[in-house]
Amino acid sequence: MLTKKMHWLIFNLLTLFMLFVSIPSEGQNSKLKFGEINMDEIKYNKCDFDPDAEAVVFFDCGESKFEDSDDGFNVVYNRFSRIKILKNSGTHWAEVNIPLYASNNIYETVDELKAAAYNLNEFGVLEKTPITLQECKTEKINNNWVQKKFAIPNVKAGTIIEYQYEVRSQYVFNLHDWEFQWKIPVLYSQYEVSMIPFYQYMYSLQGATQFDSYEKSESDNERRFSSIVYKDLKHHFVLTNVPAFNDEEFISSTSDYIIKLEFQLCKIIYPNGLKKDIITTWEAMKQDLQSEKTFGKYQQQSQKLAKKIFDLNTMAQKSQKARFDTVISYVKQNTSWNGEYRLYTTKSPDRLLTDKSGNSAEINLFAAGLLNACGVNCRPVILSTRGHGKIKTGYPFYSYFNNVVLCANPDSTWVVTDATNTEIDNNRIPSSSINGVGLIIDNQKKVEWCNLNSRFPSIERTKVILNVGQEESTASINVTANEYLNQKYRDLYGNYKSNLVKAIRDRNYIVNDSAVTIASIDNKKNYSYKFDAKIKTEKMNGKIYVSPFAHEIFTINPLKQKTRSYPIDMIYPQTYIYESSFEIPKGYKVTYTPQDKEIDNNLFSLSLHSSYNNDLVKTVFSYQFKKPEYESSLYDELKSYFKQIITAGSEKIVLEK
Repeated sequence: MLTKKMHWLIFNLLTLFMLFVSIPSEGQNSKLKFGEINMDEIKYNKCDFDPDAEAVVFFDCGESKFEDSDDGFNVVYNRFSRIKILKNSGTHWAEVNIPLYASNNIYETVDELKAAAYNLNEFGVLEKTPITLQECKTEKINNNWVQKKFAIPNVKAGTIIEYQYEVRSQYVFNLHDWEFQWKIPVLYSQYEVSMIPFYQYMYSLQGATQFDSYEKSESDNERRFSSIVYKDLKHHFVLTNVPAFNDEEFISSTSDYIIKLEFQLCKIIYPNGLKKDIITTWEAMKQDLQSEKTFGKYQQQSQKLAKKIFDLNTMAQKSQKARFDTVISYVKQNTSWNGEYRLYTTKSPDRLLTDKSGNSAEINLFAAGLLNACGVNCRPVILSTRGHGKIKTGYPFYSYFNNVVLCANPDSTWVVTDATNTEIDNNRIPSSSINGVGLIIDNQKKVEWCNLNSRFPSIERTKVILNVGQEESTASINVTANEYLNQKYRDLYGNYKSNLVKAIRDRNYIVNDSAVTIASIDNKKNYSYKFDAKIKTEKMNGKIYVSPFAHEIFTINPLKQKTRSYPIDMIYPQTYIYESSFEIPKGYKVTYTPQDKEIDNNLFSLSLHSSYNNDLVKTVFSYQFKKPEYESSLYDELKSYFKQIITAGSEKIVLEK
């Protein structure tokens, strides 16, 4: 932190390094004032380039600047946004959250806020409904983040809302990024950053190739820091007519693909002439973590504890695979994860064993120390969880990472493991950590990346036994899932039957609570449930149309966009198998069964086969996505596969008297 006791500085105008972008030389400025609503905005009722939009952002304007403080500088961030609600479904845009960082003596505060809704009354007069900062609520997110929340009242289709606030921050490392793109169209978005020559930042534009306007200029006013006189250097970025970000299925994190401007502090220049590089190299990052008390030294302390926990002579008689399983199982049984993803530890290994609870870094670095002490080569892997965004391997920023897992080498086979999760096998990591690559932390000079993609296929099997009636049919359905689909259902339903019953009813089944049973076959291997339900028999012109898989197969294609510029992220390979059977009702015969169908290539497979013998009709349907992730160039092909799943899965068997 710069202080006013520093007396000397080699004046060096800040240079921003552009990454991946080319910038036009001309820009535009916008003079906007709170409360000045014009007639064009009042009459506006449809976005030209997105006529189905539920709301539209008229403008979103941000500014970051450095302000003198007793200890050096604060960062002051202002935002002013105006939105038109076009449909009642868009009223949720009146709910606003302002995230604020807090750590030890560093914190952010909202010092000013005003917001209002504007509606035309029955006499054609524009009425204003305001709120103030005092009407905001504060909500804790985790140990480092809180958020101010407010909801603008009296909002409906046709309402214009606007809000303006100021955030004052002591955390100069955290220069605000700027998202040009929302999930609704944005007509005008601008961000202005006023830089001072003491901090140098790098920035990158994600999701676009250039700005619609960019300007760089010196401020008119001179400023003084100690004996140094300088002027702010202003950078003005603009994008217009930004399309809505359609957040489809199969995406790691919106933040990975939305159009935004990201900043990273790369250097501090001190008045005594010293310079401190903040941006490091991957090699230096590895060395720093190895010598860090709350990372590498913690692992070494854990290694020394191994002889108190295990008989190392007895352990040496076991195979490396057995040692690996013994250690990971011990850690899973004797510690529990507190739900926090962390890169660093906050307590000692002894305290971890006493508390029997810790964050992801504490538990996994503890396990790494024990494994190495027992003769199993183990290295920590730092990564970014799916909700945190993907790592950009070209830029060694600590901010990319928020979690620690392990890669170990029992019996000459490298496996990735996570000792925080008791419901997955020892050679698995949770699906939340399957997110591209992680950086291996060891003493080697070579930088190595660990591929986190899962090669293990997850399989879901569904058995449907139908009893076809004249007006109403019944279905007895049994679903069993393994691997990551097992984990998915445990996270969704667990042993809470009410959650499962609701999900079943949402699929248009008539079901009683007592007809639903959760029956996990094995604590780790499978999640299984079964239920009996009623469904309406489909009849027309004396014929009965039987859907062999009832309501078990989705009917809406999850891929809805015309094009897609980012990958289709399945997380893991997935296979779905459906088996159906029913007895032909008395007095009826089968007059139509679906034609057999087969697709099989290196991306996808599908199989449909139906048969009947005597009075029993059997149908088997399966499909498989063979890769955990598909390139965006395969979007149309993937969309076609989903369409074929829907078509094949909705085929009906026809019965006639």
